[in-house]
Amino acid sequence: RRSSDLFAMEECKVVSTPMACKAEKVETTNADLSNLPYQKLIGSLMYLSVLTGPDITFAVNYLSQYNNCYTEHHWQCAKRILRYLKGTKLFKLSFSKDSNNDVNLEGFVDSDWANDHDRKSYTGYVFKLAGGPISWQSCKQKSTALSSTEAEYISLSEASKEAVYLKSLLNEIIEYKNSVMIYNDNQSAQKLAANPVFHKRSKHIDVKYHFVRECVSNNIISINYQETNEMVADILT
Repeated sequence: RRSSDLFAMEECKVVSTPMACKAEKVETTNADLSNLPYQKLIGSLMYLSVLTGPDITFAVNYLSQYNNCYTEHHWQCAKRILRYLKGTKLFKLSFSKDSNNDVNLEGFVDSDWANDHDRKSYTGYVFKLAGGPISWQSCKQKSTALSSTEAEYISLSEASKEAVYLKSLLNEIIEYKNSVMIYNDNQSAQKLAANPVFHKRSKHIDVKYHFVRECVSNNIISINYQETNEMVADILT
């Protein structure tokens, strides 16, 4: 059955975004909401977001945190995603050949610093090939970033791991030897990845996140700056 039909949303009004710009933080309650199929809805939406829905990935990831402590507010937020999907049901991922028939893998990475109730930051990245997205992720960072630079640096490290995997996969198929260009919108994080000059400010960062430096020095990836208002990965944070 279609999701809209399963959750009685077939006649719903459409909205232009999957989530409100500023999601209200609502405390959990002891009310009995067991009759709401919240977990079933989140599971269905997660399946869609992983396969073909980068535009709903952040909203689904955010709401999945409340699978065991959801409220009526979270239920309404989840149904809002269905309203968004109804209005965008004709949207699709598209891919096209480069004019020179070149294969160009590029990534876009962003973070949302300390904007959640537990002060953890979000990482979001998307990789595009032939003009369309082939890999994307939106997730909460495990450690608490002390600055926006640190949050962006952690995001760069996570995106670097995905870049290494995708480049290896492409290399098996078409002998892809190019460096993967990754765009971010924080110049301080870019400098930190290229040169550990800010030792006093970065010495506390977990060593695993310095993996990005190794990728840069080995020419596996290249990092370039892109302005925030043009950042493709912004929708994932």
